[in-house]
Amino acid sequence: MNSSMQSAVGVDALNEIARQMRLDILEMTTKAGSGHPSSSFSATEVVTALYFGGVLRYRADEPTWPARDRFIMSKGTPRRCCMRRCPALATFRAR
Repeated sequence: MNSSMQSAVGVDALNEIARQMRLDILEMTTKAGSGHPSSSFSATEVVTALYFGGVLRYRADEPTWPARDRFIMSKGTPRRCCMRRCPALATFRAR
């Protein structure tokens, strides 16, 4: 893995990140009194694997880096929920 990719973490760490993301989603939708936690839950493993599993090439501190991978989440509801837990996603503006 070169310096343009984030370091991959182990399976146990990925499971914990996904678990924390699901807890955040549950907390956010409960506090808001609305939302779709189940549709957000369905995206947690994918987002966790891509961003924390070393799959995507990105630099959170350089969002316009030309060699970055692009990830488009067209499933709008979980996008907002996943952005809270994933610092890489939070760096980029949802379009």
